[in-house]
Amino acid sequence: MQGVLVCGHCYQQPPPYLALRSACYFQSTVREMIHRLKYKRARHLALPLGRLLVPLRAALPQPGELIVPVPLYSTREAARGYNQSLLLAQVLAEELRLPVESQALRRRRDTPAQVGLSAAERQRNVRDAFVAEPSLVKGRDVLLIDDVCTTGATVSACADALRRAGARSVVALTVARALDSPGSVSPP
Repeated sequence: MQGVLVCGHCYQQPPPYLALRSACYFQSTVREMIHRLKYKRARHLALPLGRLLVPLRAALPQPGELIVPVPLYSTREAARGYNQSLLLAQVLAEELRLPVESQALRRRRDTPAQVGLSAAERQRNVRDAFVAEPSLVKGRDVLLIDDVCTTGATVSACADALRRAGARSVVALTVARALDSPGSVSPP
């Protein structure tokens, strides 16, 4: 894809996903909206945040045919009452008329929150934390959805699990990206 910038780290060690795109930086109003969605039960914010993902699909080298949200561990999802990534995925699926498969990927162990961890600690924290269901992803081009990318550790761990289960390709979209996170293209 002409004009795409690749960070030095990704150039030297290609990630298990083809591309990662984010709608904006994790700051100001978007940061507040994501925090309210995740921690204040403001589920209605999934609609405007999810719609931010729609135009990003056109910039992907492989647009994906199956939408898979990053899962929460069952006890965390039960405490919150929902998975914010699934809510975002459902908005995107409705806009793009693509299927969402929330059972394609699951978190096999409870991991501590990533907030406050270094990049290396984040990678260790989520290493082998996810498992994908081969019957749902084998031979499919997966569009992985999450709310925020900080270091890319979670997206990489999920993409790795999806690829091990036979996904043909994995591309990822997040609503926001930390200002200093890795990736191929920075938000505007």
